[in-house]
Parts: sequence; structure tokens; C-alpha cells
Amino acid sequence: MSKKNIVNYRKIFISLLWEQLNTDCNPYYRGIGNNNMYSLIKDFIYYLNLEKSLIRQPQINILLEEFLNLIDGDIVFNSNFRKNSNEIIYDIKENKNDLDIIKLKKNLIIIFKYFNNDDKYIKALLGIINGYLNEELYLEEYENNYDKNVTKLKKLTFIFISFLRDEIGISRKYLEFLRENNLNNIDASNSIQFNHGFSQFTKLFFGDKQEYKVYFKIQIGSIQANKRKIEKKNIKYVIEKIEDDKIEYISDINNEISGKEIKDSFKERKNDFIKEDDSIFFICIRINGKDIHSIYKKAKEHINRILDTFLYEFNALKLNISPISLLSNNERIFIVDDGYSEYVNRKKGNEHNIISLNKILNSESYDFDTRSKISNSIKYYKLFLASENSEVKLLNLWIALESLFSGIDSSDGSFEKLKSFIPKLISMNLMKNYFDEFQNFILHRIEMENENESKYKNHNKIKNIISRSNKVKDNFGEDNEKFNNVGIFKYFITNDFTEIETLLHNPYFIQKYKRLKNLIEIDKDGTYKRLHIFLKRYENEVKWILTKIYRYRNYIVHGGKKIDTNIIINDLEFFYLELVDDILDKIGCNYLYINSLDEYFSRVNRSYNLYDKGINNRLKDHNISYKNTVLPYIVY
Repeated sequence: MSKKNIVNYRKIFISLLWEQLNTDCNPYYRGIGNNNMYSLIKDFIYYLNLEKSLIRQPQINILLEEFLNLIDGDIVFNSNFRKNSNEIIYDIKENKNDLDIIKLKKNLIIIFKYFNNDDKYIKALLGIINGYLNEELYLEEYENNYDKNVTKLKKLTFIFISFLRDEIGISRKYLEFLRENNLNNIDASNSIQFNHGFSQFTKLFFGDKQEYKVYFKIQIGSIQANKRKIEKKNIKYVIEKIEDDKIEYISDINNEISGKEIKDSFKERKNDFIKEDDSIFFICIRINGKDIHSIYKKAKEHINRILDTFLYEFNALKLNISPISLLSNNERIFIVDDGYSEYVNRKKGNEHNIISLNKILNSESYDFDTRSKISNSIKYYKLFLASENSEVKLLNLWIALESLFSGIDSSDGSFEKLKSFIPKLISMNLMKNYFDEFQNFILHRIEMENENESKYKNHNKIKNIISRSNKVKDNFGEDNEKFNNVGIFKYFITNDFTEIETLLHNPYFIQKYKRLKNLIEIDKDGTYKRLHIFLKRYENEVKWILTKIYRYRNYIVHGGKKIDTNIIINDLEFFYLELVDDILDKIGCNYLYINSLDEYFSRVNRSYNLYDKGINNRLKDHNISYKNTVLPYIVY
């Protein structure tokens, strides 16, 4: 049996891991639509188990919509667990408009039991992925329908990463560390080398959780409270009163960590950490986990909740946690900095938007309501950035977003507005981001080829491609920005595919190019039907994520629930920054004459309606053939 595609599958898998784990990756390529049946059913059951007063029919409808959409598309579920669930799924589909909540919950619990034991879901998922990568497991069907199988592998990899983070609790930072150390520089054509790297990358996922001790150094910032001196013995007394077997006051930090191995590069920082005086004390939190980053994150949230209780014991007490902490298991000591986050969505400074923000907030030409909402939103975003506790971060960021949509209506009214608006905005930005990334990659590859003439065996062919593409650029004269937006893509979208393959080099970028070209090609009925289906699905996925975030917000506010919100916080911050950037860009734009948020929302909604109509009626309305189109109207 031929296995010519296996090397490409391996390269694509490694590229997909980078795309999902590296902080430099475009946020539009991660986090959207990566849900899986395991996580969704678990979340659905949790919601249906809430008190009746907290359950809302619109939330059930959204969860059911996502469930029914995902049920036929989850490759792992359908390959391994669908057979036992067919009758139940049929019953849910048939009665979706006349739900019996008790029966629905019972059916979901039955389905969940099929894959909730012995890591069944993750083992089944990894088994399917490994079939594409391991010569001994490789199937003949993977040699056929190559493009379809690449799409399948992409979906499997996205589910894989989301499951590891959502359900097993492994941090993005540690997964990226594993990828970089085991799969980054290996030869994908060398099966022994690749299989070893893949095995090293995945072996942690099935091991038992290990207990770590996390040591926090805390300084008493204000030693006066209620006109009495707060001494360390008072702190110790309060901690010992707390009925929590995970927390311990450490009287002798030196004795606690002595005899354990530590890297030479960490020793100086460790010595600084253990220095103390009358205003410093140490607390240890015991946490079980699989990697030090997720363990530290959980311990930091735990210590913050404990310190919050001190406010009731000591009025006006200020406690400062050191930005460096020590972690230890039975053998070793690790140093962890306080800069950890899942992703950093904050963008590089945009001078235009900074000027726009100052102009909006300080000019009476913009209505008071608009200035007030934007100012309030920025205030809560600053509170989000300063917050330590993930639940507090989520609430502050949600307020920052919702305040831009607020009015006299209830908070539910604001939510309905943002749930309707944000998917449209993200959808309109999506294709532009895809094209921009593709064109930047092309430019980067051209620069690489020019700098490394002797390194590439196809250099003469590539040089010819570049020469002809430069002629396209010359047609735009000095308007290089316009060329970067449309010229390169126009050239490559209308030329022979082998030229693209030669220049792109990486099989994953070749697949991205083919996907883009396929999306913007005209369908038989004269519309961009494939693109329309793709964008509508994407909008739905954004809507489902926003609804999930709102549901988690309600768990905290109304139910007092403790939940892990770190992953959805990254999605929420991405949506928020995209919205704020667009607001500042359009309201601060002199030629658009938008003076209020109401006018902004109205203008964007009108643009979206034209955009949506353009996808369906492009050729019918304008009678322009595809090859004469520089780029579809809908993109720029």
C-alpha cells in the first residue's frame, strides 16, 4: 500500500499544533468551533442540574442547537460511541420543539456514560489522529480524498487541544513546551524519529496527577489595622482557623525546601525568594495536576480567595504577593513567574486608535452617552487587566463589553444586542484576516528566496514566478499598499497551482491556499455559496461561544459557582478587542461622520447586510466574471 501522503499529514499536524498553541498565531485561527461532544454534553448536564430558577429556555435552546449541530460532526463520537446512542439521539431530534427537560437530562447522562470512563474519549481521539501519522496504523483510505482527510485531521487536532485544556487541565504554555521540545525540529519523513517525538509529546496525558506544593511569599503592606499591630502570629492564627487542608502557614521556609534538587539558573532567584523580615510570611498551597503552569494557576486563584477572607479579620490590611513563587514535588524545586496567561490577545499599540480614543473622550462633538459608555468600558477593561482571580477577570471583562451595548434595557437586552452584533463583525473581519495572513506569508517567502538563492533547488523557477508577480506589482505604480491587499492574491489565485506549491513549500500552507481559493470561487448558481455556508457556520460558532460565556457569567453572579473560566476569557478578550478597535477606527474616522455608538452599530449592521447580500448575489447584481475580479467585493 502506498503511503506517500503520510509525511504531509505529519507536517500538517505539527503546523496545526503550532497554530493552536503559539501566542504569535492569528487569533482568528484558534478557539472558534473547537468544541467536542464530551465537553458539550458535560456542560449541558451541568446547566440542567441547576436550580429551576436559574434555568432559562433560551439557554437550553442554544445548547440544544449546538448539540444537534455537533452530534453529526464529532468524528470521535461517531466513530466510537454513536452506535449505542442512536435511539436516544433520534428521540432528542424528534422532540426538539417539545422538550421534556427531565427526559432530556436523563438521555444526556446515558450518552455521557458511554465515554466517561478510563479516558475513553481521549484514547479514541488520539487513536484516530495516530492513524494518519503512524505507518503501522495508516489506512489506505488516507491516500484517497487527500483534501477531505486534511480537513478531518485539522478538526481532530483542534478537538484534541481543546480537550486537553478543557477536560484534562493541561495548560497551553506546557503543551507548547512539549510541542517545541518533541516535535518542532524533527524530520517528518523519518518514522522512527517522528514516532518517538509523538510518543514523548503524548505520554503525559494518560499519567496520574501529581501533588505539588506551591509556596507564596506575602508582604504585609499595612501593619496597622483597627489601631493594633498585625504580627505574623496573627496571620498564622487565622490560617490555622481556616478549615482547608490544602493550605498551610510555613514557619521555616528554609527547612521546608532543603534537600531538593534545583537548577543552577534558579538558585539565585530561590535565595532572593526565601529572604524574610517581620513583614513577610509564607503560605503553601497543595495542588494536584499534570504540569506546573496549570498547577500554579490553580494555586494562585486559591491563595487569592484565602487572602480575600483576611479583609473580614483585619480591616485595612494590604497584602502583596511576590511575583515569583516556588513549586516543589517530592524531588525538585521549580521557579514560576507571575506573567503566566493562556494567550496574550493584547495587540501592539495602534497610534491611530490611541488618537481616536482621546478625540472621542475629550470632544463634545460626540454625544455624552457615547463618551460615557466608552470611558466606562475602558475602565472595566483596566480592572480586568489588574485582576488576579479568573472569575473576577471574567466579570470585569464582561461588563467592559456589555457596557458598550447598554441602555435603559435589562442586561438580557444588552446581551441579545451583543450576541447579534459581534458574530457579524467577526464574520466581516474573518476573510480579510485570512487574506492578509496569506499575503504576508507570500511576501515573507519571496524575501527568503531572494536571500537564499543557492539554498533552494527550485530557485530558478521561483525567481521566474517572482519576476512575473513583480510585473503585476508594477501595474499598481507606487501604490504598494493596494498591491499588498490585492495584487499578490490576484496573481496567485488566477495562475497555475504548481507555482503556488513551489513557493509555499509547506503542505499546510498549500492546503490553506486551496481552501481560500475554493471559498471565493463562484458556485454553479452564480453565487459564493460555499463561502456563505462557511461564514454562517462561523457566525453560529461565535454566537455559541458568547452564549457559553454569558452562561458562565450567570453561574458566578447568580449561582455562586466556582468554575474554570481561563479559556473562555481568552475568547471574550479577543471579541472585545476586535470590537473596540473597530469602534475607534470608525468613530474616529473623519470621513465617515459617525458621532455616536448608536450610529456606529447602525452603520455596521447596514454594511453587514450589503456584505451578506453580496455573497449571494455578486454576479447577478454586477454581471462581472470571476477572473476579471481583483478580489471579491465582500473582502475589502
